[in-house]
Amino acid sequence: MRVILSAGKRIYFTLLASSFMFPISTFAQCVENENCAALGYTETTNKENCLKCPFGEYWFCPEPEEENER
Repeated sequence: MRVILSAGKRIYFTLLASSFMFPISTFAQCVENENCAALGYTETTNKENCLKCPFGEYWFCPEPEEENER
């Protein structure tokens, strides 16, 4: 007996099967250190275009890029 599935059902079953084959926990990443300074977040204030450390009140502020004069 042959079962014909529509494209939508095939995608649904493929996604459902892949969730069992590749558990989400295998894609999780751990951070060894929650120390903001060790991760490069050394500024104590947001100067402009800074990124906030997810573990504390520190910021990473990249150096401003110089514009090329032509």
